[in-house]
Amino acid sequence: MVVTCAPVIQSSLSVPLSFRSPFIKVGGARDSSPDMTEPVIMMGPSNTTAMMGDIVVFTCDTLGDPPPQISWQRNGRNIYINGHSSYKILDSGSLQLDSVGPADYGMYHCLAKNDKGVASSETAHLQVEAKSTEKIHRHRLAILVSSLQDGSAKLLGVPKLLSGIGKAAADAV
Repeated sequence: MVVTCAPVIQSSLSVPLSFRSPFIKVGGARDSSPDMTEPVIMMGPSNTTAMMGDIVVFTCDTLGDPPPQISWQRNGRNIYINGHSSYKILDSGSLQLDSVGPADYGMYHCLAKNDKGVASSETAHLQVEAKSTEKIHRHRLAILVSSLQDGSAKLLGVPKLLSGIGKAAADAV
């Protein structure tokens, strides 16, 4: 909308001044439509593989006027931050997952919503894996426990990860 005002200058020349205001409408109401824009997701989350216990941050950079509200979904269902102590929506709109575990595995995407519309990001896959040292220690523990329970030195099973070590130990007995 263009509003024309007469200058307050004492002169024989009268030059009208013009300016553009997105907030004023004739009658005093807010003019919301000309400059408002629907949300756009500039950068959404990307596929991520994380180790158990890691912190994962999914990005959701948006534009829009008014600035859009950001929400997140996992496997097509809304994530309710208030009920989930390890999930946080950061000021940037990104989703932070603290200490990820197998229950966090899934598909994530963000939604940006304002008065002009809704935008949805591409879906990102989160894969959570156990740390390789944890796998080895668990298998070593299984070998020791099975060996000590019956009081003999005979191995009851050989885990794949330690097959070379297990076979050498079994051959030595």
